[in-house]
Amino acid sequence: MTIIAVPSNNEEGINSTVSSHFGHCEYYTLVTLEENQVKEIKNIKNNHDEGGCIGSVNSLKSNNVNVLIAGGMGKRPFEFCNQAGIEIYQNISCSNVEEVLNAYKDGKLSKLGTQSLCAGGQHHHMHKHEHKHGCC
Repeated sequence: MTIIAVPSNNEEGINSTVSSHFGHCEYYTLVTLEENQVKEIKNIKNNHDEGGCIGSVNSLKSNNVNVLIAGGMGKRPFEFCNQAGIEIYQNISCSNVEEVLNAYKDGKLSKLGTQSLCAGGQHHHMHKHEHKHGCC
């Protein structure tokens, strides 16, 4: 059984729009696959306020997620996911969870490598205040 997490902007299950960045999403859409067939879909709230990026990773781990498909993430959550045994794939062009899921099942996604990680806490931040969670 594979449980896939996709950072999402809303709670519309397989039709949820994809959030482009791991730690800044509102929700994670969790898709359970058995023998490459969808068995369950649910949304969970991103609890990044509970310990920053580690809170998000712990939430995924407590939901038995073993695959994460994200557009981007920072070094800390990348390392936390690796330590938790969560494989990370990169979503470059899919706009909703169904598209992401089909790309994954068709083997069209690449594993996220360190060369694709966001640097520091300034990657998306055009304003002048600091975020305690750094780059999620």
